[in-house]
Amino acid sequence: MANVTFEQLLDAGCHFGHLKRKWNPNMAPYIFMEQNGIHIIDLYKTIAKLDEAGAALKQIAKSGRKIIAIDGCPLSCSKACLSNHHIEPDLHFELTQFGVKKKNHVDFDPNQADSILEIIEEKIANNNTQLKNAEIKTEILQKHEE
Repeated sequence: MANVTFEQLLDAGCHFGHLKRKWNPNMAPYIFMEQNGIHIIDLYKTIAKLDEAGAALKQIAKSGRKIIAIDGCPLSCSKACLSNHHIEPDLHFELTQFGVKKKNHVDFDPNQADSILEIIEEKIANNNTQLKNAEIKTEILQKHEE
């Protein structure tokens, strides 16, 4: 992936996983090592999976479905991954826009997650309304020109 490098992921702290005692066995193939009771994520596998996700999203975009990108950090990995495949998301959110600060080894606050989800759902609904209004305006203008 040209837009997200190993060094960028490392600088962003993407290699830090959960505490060893909180791990999910399904993550075993993606764990590079354990250090001081913390699993370290294999960033090369992360980059490969980002590429896979980008290819899947490319197929979704070709089908005409809307794409919403939500990034957990200012690196905007999902948006970069999409742009690598010449896809522009219909909506893009960074959790930092909502006051979320990435903290290593700390779980996300469920109450904050619920409030952010409500905001994002509202913005999606507003965007869909705007898109429908734009389609209606275009249709009206086309009929008026006839």
